[in-house]
Amino acid sequence: MAQIKSLVSKVSKEKLHLSDKAYWKKFRRLIWKHRVLYLMLLPAVVSIFIFKYIPMPGIQIAWKDYSYKKGIWGSDWVGWKYFKQFMKSSEFWTATKNTIKISLLKLAFCFPVPVVFALLLNELRSEKFKKIVQFFTYLPHFISWVVVVYIMRALFSPYGGLINDIRKAFGLESIFFMGLKSTFYPLLLLSDIWKGVGWSSIIYIAALSGADQQLYDAARVDGANRFQRAWHISLPAIIPTIVLLFIMQMGDLLSVGLDQVLLLQQPANYELSSVLNTYTLRTGIELGKFEYATAIGLTTSFIGFVLTYITNKISKKVSDISLW
Repeated sequence: MAQIKSLVSKVSKEKLHLSDKAYWKKFRRLIWKHRVLYLMLLPAVVSIFIFKYIPMPGIQIAWKDYSYKKGIWGSDWVGWKYFKQFMKSSEFWTATKNTIKISLLKLAFCFPVPVVFALLLNELRSEKFKKIVQFFTYLPHFISWVVVVYIMRALFSPYGGLINDIRKAFGLESIFFMGLKSTFYPLLLLSDIWKGVGWSSIIYIAALSGADQQLYDAARVDGANRFQRAWHISLPAIIPTIVLLFIMQMGDLLSVGLDQVLLLQQPANYELSSVLNTYTLRTGIELGKFEYATAIGLTTSFIGFVLTYITNKISKKVSDISLW
């Protein structure tokens, strides 16, 4: 990342015009110098282009009365019909309320955990033990939500589940935790933390590795304990990273993780687990209302962009840290 920023800064400082051959010669030389970085970036760029940009013409069905026979381009225009329709839908507002609530809960409880974990991991003296901890905390990220929820059901099942077996040993009755409204949010947050804390902490650990070690040595000489070193040196070193990731997180505020919520959804907790993602999936796939589902998706994407822009603007004004 530092080399890419250096490349951009070098190119931006050039006083040559775009039509100048020397400019393009300099630019090609810099590209070739960092060719390995660009080759590593290429698969991601190709993937985004194929799955994000090529399908974009299809979003026009949000303003059309889509017909299989006429196709996307031949269907009749209906303007803002479906946007007005879902804005008047009571279920849409229920899903929006649940989405915002879950997103704020994740920001409050799940977002800080990788930061704290990275700070704690940075204080471990044994490099071998640190690598073992990192391995076991990274591992859940590669487990699909289907497997995670299956494990949760095996643990919390009222029939042979480990948790209920422990309860029975103490003379308590079995509880169907997965089907209770009161346990939906705790299970949602705990499973999200367990699955993502290790992977999300990678970038913070990388930022901590760049902290000036002389500051730690000076703090030790001055008698600062571990907590003081973490608070006054480690935390400030990763604040720019925290702010940037928070800005990016605001763009996904209305996207709470379709797989996780959908798999944890039960008839008993449907009132709490009906979010915009599941509502869009249900209307688009199950009911075949592709225009309606596309309109919802566009609206949530636009709101995410606005939130990202506002958060970035505020951050740039307050702390001079921003995405652009």
